[in-house]
Amino acid sequence: ATATEICEGETVVLTANTTGWAEGTITYQWRGQNGTFQGGYQGGNDYATVTVAPTQSGWYSVTSTTTQGAHRVDSIYIIVNHAPVMNNVASNVNSICQGGQITFTANLGFRSVAAQSYTWYKDGVEIPGENIRNITVDFADYGTYRLAASATSEYGCVSNISEDKQVTVYSAPSNVYITGQNIIAEGTSTDLTAHATYVGPGNGNITYAWNGSNDF
Repeated sequence: ATATEICEGETVVLTANTTGWAEGTITYQWRGQNGTFQGGYQGGNDYATVTVAPTQSGWYSVTSTTTQGAHRVDSIYIIVNHAPVMNNVASNVNSICQGGQITFTANLGFRSVAAQSYTWYKDGVEIPGENIRNITVDFADYGTYRLAASATSEYGCVSNISEDKQVTVYSAPSNVYITGQNIIAEGTSTDLTAHATYVGPGNGNITYAWNGSNDF
């Protein structure tokens, strides 16, 4: 008897060992503790190779029988390792200004197996070098971004990818300038007007804070 390990959802190809047997007709009877046989499995007979998709760990065996009545039984124990279950991605804030940072946390589902590492995605593209549960992302450009994560167990079994966590990065005002008369007589006043452009995303309202070397 031998053993092999797989991740949940994977299949295993099992082949009966008939090395050293004389040529002739051999029939095969496959038995499994659980799971389903796929591929060339027809009532358990006549196929030296079958594909099995176990749902949990268990024994699988084959009885090989010649037309002369000689037979042998071989068995294998298949260990099914479960993948982590990803629940969601959370962030410390949902929006920032351009040039800021956001910290994201990958959360596993209730009763999920432990994760040894994580894979992070930004707008569907893997972020290289980020393999821990909490990451901090710099956003140099304005726009709307989507972050997601998956987890990998110590046995190399990979979870589902979480739903996207969407964050918004707002642009800073651009093309900022002031118009107005810059030379006046002492004791008089002038009107100053501030100008600025908001780029996005969405329609932004710009507020102004004035300061100067003298009172307004």
